[in-house]
Amino acid sequence: MALVLDETFSMAIPANFATPWAQAGTLTATYNPTAQAVDLSNSAAGQSIWDITSTPLTVAGEMELDLEWLADLSGPNNYRHAGLWAVAGQAVGSNGFRFGHYQSDWRLSRWDGTWWAGSGGETIVQQGAADTFNVLGDRRILNLRWDMRASAGVSRLSVEARIDGVLRLVTASTFPSLRPGVFIYQSTVRLHSIKVWDAPLAPLGVLGFQGLQPTQGRGVYTVPEATPSGITSSRMTGGVGRLDSSVPQARIKGGAVGYYRGQKLWRRNMYLGGNGRIVGSVAIKGSPNTPVQRRVRLFNEKTGMLVREVFSDPVTGAYEFLYVSMDHKYTVVTFDYDNNYRAVVADNISAEFVP
Repeated sequence: MALVLDETFSMAIPANFATPWAQAGTLTATYNPTAQAVDLSNSAAGQSIWDITSTPLTVAGEMELDLEWLADLSGPNNYRHAGLWAVAGQAVGSNGFRFGHYQSDWRLSRWDGTWWAGSGGETIVQQGAADTFNVLGDRRILNLRWDMRASAGVSRLSVEARIDGVLRLVTASTFPSLRPGVFIYQSTVRLHSIKVWDAPLAPLGVLGFQGLQPTQGRGVYTVPEATPSGITSSRMTGGVGRLDSSVPQARIKGGAVGYYRGQKLWRRNMYLGGNGRIVGSVAIKGSPNTPVQRRVRLFNEKTGMLVREVFSDPVTGAYEFLYVSMDHKYTVVTFDYDNNYRAVVADNISAEFVP
């Protein structure tokens, strides 16, 4: 991988650096010599993209913006939002992926239609206390990784969106190639710097495995996610002084309660406990996907030891493994108790730090 753009705007906006697109009004890009940054603004009720046309379209890549919130220009409508736009470089200039903050949440969506239309596959996560972007002086590092390449037998995550280094949203939609852009809607933001790479700095996650699909053409799969699922710890094994075979699991349609294998939990927690978290969700593949409650097991990839077991949430399909060691690689296996679909495996998973 190579760093193809590292612009800090120390002197000016480079010539032929970007092309402004505006759904309404005019997008202005003004150099601020005091801040050594670019102020982008448009007060009209429409979307704007500062398309970084000086960078090439790449089938895989990564962009990182240092973006500061300056002003809400939407008045009482409260429609203002801003972030980044990965542009597909097609005749319809808005085609691509938009990742931005809107009111009190962050949104990642795919755009594919006529100009400024065709938003689909939107995923939303509520803002956290540390990643607001609607108050003067809010400043965030926004990062987007993409990989549009095909992978035989695997349905891969193709876009990952991060805020200040924390993975927040993912999608599996694709375009032939992308390049970076800055997005605003009835707002003013300040772009302090932008970096672009011609490949992701780290591999993107795996969404599911086509080779494990049943004859019906659908399957239960796991989706790596960045935010806590909200599932309480009572869904996980507890009580380190007890035999794990005595810890009951959730009773749901499909038969008997599952238990662990009779080893004292503290013996495993000594080696496999820690400050890590692995989260995801379970759904039946379709259009749209259907969240479901299913048994999810976490295995130590090296030893094959069963580390944790949970049932995904019946409404959202979310699951969460908390306080596992960050020193190991794990495999997550999802089972369908209705026996309509085969088990699905996601391997080579690392736990993320629990702050």
